[in-house]
Amino acid sequence: MLPVDNIELAFRDFHHAHPIVYLRLRDLARAWKRHIGNQVGIATIYEQLRWQLAMEKTEDYKLNNNYRALYARLLMENEPELRGLFNLRERTTKKLGETR
Repeated sequence: MLPVDNIELAFRDFHHAHPIVYLRLRDLARAWKRHIGNQVGIATIYEQLRWQLAMEKTEDYKLNNNYRALYARLLMENEPELRGLFNLRERTTKKLGETR
């Protein structure tokens, strides 16, 4: 049996508190898909957003690297045009609500 994912618990809280992060990652991923077209690592998109937020100096939170894979999965699950954009590894913890 896989352990419960405490990172996912923290991610859900962060995502709920800062929905703009998802929206901005989505926009960056769509731009990549439009202009480049091939697969990309979520780290590339995530670091671009991190840089933008630092330059804007408007946000009081930091992007946690532990959330990158969860954002990649969420983006590909919710945005049909982004499916397959990110390479993913198999999870080593069970998803919340999963009973396997």
